[in-house]
Amino acid sequence: RRGVGGEGSALAPFQELSETLSTLDLYRAGGSGDGAAGTWTLCDESGAWVRLPDTTPWGVVYFIGGAGFGTYPHVAYDSLISKLSEACGGGLAAIAWPYDVGLNHAQIAKDAAAGFETALARFSEQESWSPTLKEFSVGHSLGAKLHLINAVDVREGDDGANDDGEGQSEVKSEGGGGSVKSSGNLALISLNNAGIADSLPLALRFLSTVNAGAAGAAQQLDFIMKLAKTAIEASGLEFYPSPAVTEAFVADSELENVAVFRFNDDDLDQSQTFFDAAGNERVGFETELEGQHLSPIYIKLSAEKVAENIPDEALNTPAAPFFENLKSSKEAFIVGDEPTLDALVDELAGWMGVPGRGGKGSATRRVALLTDSAS
Repeated sequence: RRGVGGEGSALAPFQELSETLSTLDLYRAGGSGDGAAGTWTLCDESGAWVRLPDTTPWGVVYFIGGAGFGTYPHVAYDSLISKLSEACGGGLAAIAWPYDVGLNHAQIAKDAAAGFETALARFSEQESWSPTLKEFSVGHSLGAKLHLINAVDVREGDDGANDDGEGQSEVKSEGGGGSVKSSGNLALISLNNAGIADSLPLALRFLSTVNAGAAGAAQQLDFIMKLAKTAIEASGLEFYPSPAVTEAFVADSELENVAVFRFNDDDLDQSQTFFDAAGNERVGFETELEGQHLSPIYIKLSAEKVAENIPDEALNTPAAPFFENLKSSKEAFIVGDEPTLDALVDELAGWMGVPGRGGKGSATRRVALLTDSAS
């Protein structure tokens, strides 16, 4: 979905990324989406994607992905969520919020909180889930920032941000599904609180991987990035809340026991500097693992299954170069590193309190969240 004007050009790399994931979604290996255990189902009432557990759930994770990737969380983060559920004994449900990248992060976060609450209510009734499910909020990159916004009170317009002509309004977490205020159930993976210009490399890295070796792909991506940078410089566009405003709101909040997960080769992670400014006392658990910013993302497509079912229209999408290469090579298409993802999953499960999990990273200030009866 393309934007127009300066904002559309500025966000073009993320829109290109989302369109690529949209195509991958059609032909990826995996579940049928029919509501069976272990597959993703779209909740019509909320717009959230819901993954039903393999057994009666004891907990639910509210997940928000990074910019661009978060538009199709059931594609980009399917491996992360499914492996985490398995590590937790199969009884972990997941609700993932899909969103288009925009400048108003406060509104996106508010929509996510409402979507989580609606999806939880619908599936709790439909599947007879316990009203005392353990609730966890997990975000990657920009998704981590969005969860932070919902964990503290954020007022729109405090730094002169756009209000779309509707005046200033208060945007805050109101409790219920997805509420994470001072409850020790918030996990931030590779927190990215960057301004719009500094966020562009994230989209470029994934698109470069998908289109590796394709003729003209590098030049096309370079053109998109230059167009975005020019639009940002010319218009002065910025996310709301800005990096400084987000830090200020967290610093002025009562948020505590936040879990921070970072990787040792991640130049886009800003969790260290963020909490240096907002207050390190708010961190109850932190760990550093081997990996980089996109380590939470692992996508594997069966070449044989995909190549035999590629319609002509797929060759007119941003993912066309990858499909062409797949047809000729007959090799599996893989993005990410599975052992690195497995280490993250193990650490997340350990943070949740699953016995025998965690401890592979340089963890400090460990906080157990589950009771014996839930593990």
